[in-house]
Amino acid sequence: MPKRIENLEENILQQSRQLMLESGYEALTMRKVAARCGIAVGTLYNYFSSKEALAGGVMLEDWCAVLAEMKRDCIAAPDLAQGLTAVYQGVMRFSRQYSDIWAGYGFAGNRNLDFARRHRLLVRQLAGCIALLPDERDTLPQTDLFLAENVLICAGSSEMDFDSFLNIVRRLRR
Repeated sequence: MPKRIENLEENILQQSRQLMLESGYEALTMRKVAARCGIAVGTLYNYFSSKEALAGGVMLEDWCAVLAEMKRDCIAAPDLAQGLTAVYQGVMRFSRQYSDIWAGYGFAGNRNLDFARRHRLLVRQLAGCIALLPDERDTLPQTDLFLAENVLICAGSSEMDFDSFLNIVRRLRR
């Protein structure tokens, strides 16, 4: 009878996260993770089909935590500027944590269809946070999408810094 390991998937994600944070994405291998978990590599493949799927599982778990925190901060924010700052800071925290992977996100015109699909999802998730802000309840329907896209631009490029973006938003809101 095979040995049953409690919370194995959770342990796999935890060990993978630790390895990625210690040594970066390139150092993440199925063999290293299996060794850290005390399991066979084949057992690891029962849970994750590839290194990319494993890294994606780790990042998804962390992104969901950051997203929940951004939502709480937006609900508590007294105004648009503080809410946008909370969203920006959440994106920056996540992007710093996974800087080697985030750097490949490529904000400048990536034409890959998978990238485009994921980018739209990311913008919608951030827009969902921004829609919770007091100032956003009575605005044009796509204002939250516009603001979310521009928060991402500030987080991912050198074209515009966040403070300049906030100043533009403040001027437009007058």
